[in-house]
Amino acid sequence: MLVLLVGAALFTRAFLKLREESGGFDGRPLLTLRIYLPEAAYATDDAKTRRVEDVVRRIEALPGVEQAGASNLVPLDGGGSHATVAIAGRDVEHAKEPSAFYTGVTAHFFRTLGTRLLGGRGFTAAEASTFTPVAVVNATFASRFWPGETALGRRFRLSDTHHPEWLTVIGVVADFKGDEIHNRVEASAYLPYPYLAVSGTGLVVRARVGPAALAPLVRQAVHAADPALPVFRLATMDQVRRAGYWEQRLFSQMFGVFGAVALALAAIGIYGVLSYNVSQRLREIGVRMALGARHRHVLALVIGQALALTAAGIACGIAAALGVNRLLGRLLYEVSPTDPASYALIALFLAGVAVLASALPARRALDADPLEALRHE
Repeated sequence: MLVLLVGAALFTRAFLKLREESGGFDGRPLLTLRIYLPEAAYATDDAKTRRVEDVVRRIEALPGVEQAGASNLVPLDGGGSHATVAIAGRDVEHAKEPSAFYTGVTAHFFRTLGTRLLGGRGFTAAEASTFTPVAVVNATFASRFWPGETALGRRFRLSDTHHPEWLTVIGVVADFKGDEIHNRVEASAYLPYPYLAVSGTGLVVRARVGPAALAPLVRQAVHAADPALPVFRLATMDQVRRAGYWEQRLFSQMFGVFGAVALALAAIGIYGVLSYNVSQRLREIGVRMALGARHRHVLALVIGQALALTAAGIACGIAAALGVNRLLGRLLYEVSPTDPASYALIALFLAGVAVLASALPARRALDADPLEALRHE
């Protein structure tokens, strides 16, 4: 029972934290979608880039649209790629080079998301549409590779890609989550779109009105550019964000339901056991009352003994819960599987149940006539 109740408390706390997590940007006015550029029609990076820019322009021309951006990455929904990073001026063996996330983005991508520019600038339209060797990095990338220094003007390259040229950092943006919302922010580099012009491209649209209302118009704009382009995973950013913590919500509900059932059964069981225990001690209670013991002293004795038994059960339950919850630790967001607050809360809750379950039969025994209790066999 305690295992279920502690699990419910941990997953509920994780779920509540995730529900409040924004991902590093305001996703309420954003609409997201993905399109697929068939290789037969879009065989080159240039062909993909031109079509994507055409789609972005058409979407930005729609009424109610403030801005739009494209990238293989859809924030909170994944995308992009990883590569080893070499820093200019540092003699590091290739095998020891650290890895970082990277993706290509169009000119308005950061403004569409509403992410803060911490230093430098973003891409111009000309830079974003060509293989210009420049990059914007996030704060984690800057602090990881140039701790205590400015990243602006520094050079790096992505060693194991098709374009391993040296890239110059022109801007630093605030961290935002590219993968699922419960994952940590990675060191990330954002390059002009052609550097990762792949068939599967994501689009993010910032709406002046409710983003869901724009979905039909956005779909029409994509098909106006090329009727053969599939449009899929069309959803608001809030829907994408909520889908990212379905596991935590499911486990919170599951543990909560089973925990509540276990608690009800345990309360009935504790009440029955303690009622029987009190009935077996009626002579003892009668003697104590006949000798002048006060009600509160006898009541405290009965409840104290019940709490001692409950404490032993809680100790065993905590040991079992620690073992089980460690296995589920990967599903907990910013909550430790050994979170002391959750364990203390459940322990106090069970102690309260034990007090109530023992106090009721004890009160009935105390209300009985001591002479009748002494005659009880």
